[in-house]
Amino acid sequence: MNKNRDPLIRIRSLLEISDPNFVYNTMRAREDTGLMVLQLIDGEVTLPARHAIFNIVAWQVYFRLEIVPGLEDVIEVPTMTDNALATIHTKMYLKLLKVSGLTQPECLKALADNVSDFSNFSTRWCRSYAKAISILGLCKMLRDPKLKELTDADVDSSIGTEKAEEIITAQAARFIKLLSTPGAVKDNVLLDFMETGQLKLNQIPQVLMRFGCRADTDDNMMSAVVNSSNISGLKNIVEYAVEGLGSKKSNLYAKTIIKDAQYFARRLRLVTAAMRYLHPGDCGGNLTYPIELTPALAKNAMNKVIDEEGKRIVLDERNMNTYIGKTVNMVSAFGCRHSDGVCEACAGRAIGDEYNHVFDISLVTAFTPPGQHVGIRAATEVGRIISQMILSAKHLIATKTKDYSLPEGSKTYLVKTPLNITWKKKKWAELKKYYLHIPVEGAYSLRDLEFVDAVMPETFSEIQHFELRRLDGTLVEQIELAPGEFRLYLSSFMLSYITLRIDEIPVENDRYVIPLSGYDFSKPLINFSAFNDDMVAFTRRVATFFDTKIKKYKSLPTLMRELTELLYEKASVNLFYVEIVVRAFLIEEEDDYRIPAITDIENLKCKTIREVITNREVSAKIAFELINKYFSETATFNIPKSPGMFDNYIGLD
Repeated sequence: MNKNRDPLIRIRSLLEISDPNFVYNTMRAREDTGLMVLQLIDGEVTLPARHAIFNIVAWQVYFRLEIVPGLEDVIEVPTMTDNALATIHTKMYLKLLKVSGLTQPECLKALADNVSDFSNFSTRWCRSYAKAISILGLCKMLRDPKLKELTDADVDSSIGTEKAEEIITAQAARFIKLLSTPGAVKDNVLLDFMETGQLKLNQIPQVLMRFGCRADTDDNMMSAVVNSSNISGLKNIVEYAVEGLGSKKSNLYAKTIIKDAQYFARRLRLVTAAMRYLHPGDCGGNLTYPIELTPALAKNAMNKVIDEEGKRIVLDERNMNTYIGKTVNMVSAFGCRHSDGVCEACAGRAIGDEYNHVFDISLVTAFTPPGQHVGIRAATEVGRIISQMILSAKHLIATKTKDYSLPEGSKTYLVKTPLNITWKKKKWAELKKYYLHIPVEGAYSLRDLEFVDAVMPETFSEIQHFELRRLDGTLVEQIELAPGEFRLYLSSFMLSYITLRIDEIPVENDRYVIPLSGYDFSKPLINFSAFNDDMVAFTRRVATFFDTKIKKYKSLPTLMRELTELLYEKASVNLFYVEIVVRAFLIEEEDDYRIPAITDIENLKCKTIREVITNREVSAKIAFELINKYFSETATFNIPKSPGMFDNYIGLD
């Protein structure tokens, strides 16, 4: 038995740490303090006891396979996060492939079991170490002179909300920098949480410094600046009234926006239901597409694979900066010959000694466990960014002060008021003869109006331009609205008008054709608001892309460039998931909705969410719509359908 060199230095042999009960016995004996010397096959290493225990938990996968860990297997990370664990498991996966003699699926299963090891360890032993933040600790921290200078620097409402926002944004940046810099603030109880990425940085200034400017549910800005914070409490009745709008907006989001976002995510999963499997091996598809690796894309392309002059290269921390700003040939799933999923090679398996038989390892080990449905997982990840960003933003919402200007060319028929756009009065009689032609892609949800109890106008349209035409289709005026940083949407009055006449409104040439003969022209046509950081506009643009805009794309590089620019403007989701979701929207031919193996990246055939769900799988269609409506449509029987993942639930297997 080893003798300890010091009461706080415990020496542990390889035989001891390979015992399945070692971690349990060590934690039960409360021997997780001081230092621990681990005697490995090729030497010994001294680590803080808790770091050593963490390594031993990770090495359980080796011990079960009778693989002896050495110094090269020692894990040293300053902060344990999901990304750090994914990196660790990637390294372990490479070793298992090289020395274990296991097949790739068996290696993945072994790592999945190790994820359970960590989960069980955390649940059993780490709860008592969970760190908490007390109100007293926060108050003590806020007494630091550097922080107090910022919290006491009230912003005068008389300078206007636009200038006030500039000042508050600068203050918030200084506040965050102080809190995230070790040693900058005395008694900083937030530093550990910030270093581990546990806090939402945009919310910290509002919780601790000041709420700032606020807007109503229609994004109309309130002139009074709220200089109080969660920690200080509201100072007067004016601040109470203005800050109350945050709760009002939060409740409205919970009732409408979040429900819509979750419904979008559900439909996205139905579309990707056909992409079930991650097939081993190489189907021979070997398709790449060119795309510029922008900084935002690089952040979300970690462990993706590119093709450089016939050599496959894994993008990682070591080489990513080399490719940022350059156009790369991204290996993708679009050319895979498996219509029910994707093979390893098309998902991005690298070639070479270092990465032999490796394809996007962190995704497989951390994000796509063995046996999991690839398409559903990808749709869940993409859909999650919609719901989660709304959930995280609806409580503490930043705003922007802007003023929309109506383009000169649109003033023949339109007039702008402080909150909306209405019809010019002297044109009312003339307008009764015309029809309003609105692009479907800007008003895709109008058909849902008759099924919704409470309408939130900004969720039903996003108008950039429209046309006025006569009954015979003759163009009277094409009106460009140039929204810029604003969200322009049909007013509640126009939506009510459309709802009453929904059966009289056809779709011609991808435009809704709305008769104006019965409209009350004294009512607003369009409302507008600035794109705020509440994510409503962003999430609506994402949903609109898949609901309508995706159908127009013929070029894969163009589609992927524009979609990633949209997604990565505010969100983060790995490119692998985005590619899998997009592939589910591709079809073979107009009457064949099977997922194709793309050979020409400039000749895509894409369909919308509704079209794919309706025509690809019987069970997915029934899961989406009423069964009696489905069986009353001729397309049900005229267009061939693929097998679906829900078939056995309705007797179609």
